[in-house]
Amino acid sequence: ITEIPSLSQDAMTTLQQIELIKNLNLKPDVIINIKCPDYDLCQRISGQRQHNNTGYIYSRDQWDPEVIENHRKKKKEAQKDGKGEEEEEEEEQEEEEAFIAEMQMVAEILHHLVQRPEDYLENVENIVKLYKETILQTLEEVMAEHNPQYLIELNGNKPAEELFMDELFRTLASYKLIAPRYRWQRSKWGRT
Repeated sequence: ITEIPSLSQDAMTTLQQIELIKNLNLKPDVIINIKCPDYDLCQRISGQRQHNNTGYIYSRDQWDPEVIENHRKKKKEAQKDGKGEEEEEEEEQEEEEAFIAEMQMVAEILHHLVQRPEDYLENVENIVKLYKETILQTLEEVMAEHNPQYLIELNGNKPAEELFMDELFRTLASYKLIAPRYRWQRSKWGRT
């Protein structure tokens, strides 16, 4: 939402920004479209807090102790399968120490965190609605005109590692092989 085209019409109107994108001499090589449901997007943005001294923005999973504890429990349950008792105890102790250190850091910064006015849920919902009304349709037109081979659509709810692997496999699957089950080997003429 915050990139080009922008909802801010201080310098150019939204339509002028779209026309500028369409008429650029250098067309974008790749367009990455990250899709996220409105509810999830609103919850994610409204959960952001800004450190009043540094200006750094923290997401809910970085500052909310309840969310951090839930992630820890899920991770612990997922790792219990297939490990020996000794390995499990050592890892549990290391994780406990890391968790305590993380909670101490959260406690230190928690009282410095403030919610920006643009991150209030009502404001975020209004921005999403305005975005859908003014920008989304024209952006979809630009994406429809773009070469589909270089249009990457990602699910905004998945973790980055999973998205990378999905896109890597999708890209590799699109390459054509010379022949099915053909084994690459060095040419007889290239040998010395």
